[in-house]
Amino acid sequence: SMETSLQKVVVNSNTHLSTSALNGEICVPTPITSLIPSFADACSLLKSRYSCLVVDKRRRHIALSPMYLKKKKSGIEEQLNAELLRYSERLKGVPLAYENIRIIGELGDILDDQGYVHLNIEADFIIFCPKKGKKLVGVINKVAPSHIGCLVHGCSN
Repeated sequence: SMETSLQKVVVNSNTHLSTSALNGEICVPTPITSLIPSFADACSLLKSRYSCLVVDKRRRHIALSPMYLKKKKSGIEEQLNAELLRYSERLKGVPLAYENIRIIGELGDILDDQGYVHLNIEADFIIFCPKKGKKLVGVINKVAPSHIGCLVHGCSN
């Protein structure tokens, strides 16, 4: 008989079921844990006492694919969205949301023989940047021998 590892099956946008191929058991539905908040929702979290969130206007470099030349905003948003909820060395934290994207300068640059248009942009970011010794409020979602998982603001684990 062939053994298969645990599989996750998406049922809808709010829950998922886990099924074990070894014994056919279905586990209790659990909420999907990582949801990207809107900028307005993230702003409302700023007021929380132990949020460890900051709003910061930051500039950054974008290499825009030629397919986005007529839809620059879509191309920029696609790159920024891919970086949400992931630690950013550049931001020194985890970006939760952004808004007010502004292209700096009138023209982009094409460097050497690269096919991308290089732009500098500026945007307002809400960044989760906890510091050592700070308090956080969260929901424990995993306890393991090596670590404890804690969901903070419904999106950072």
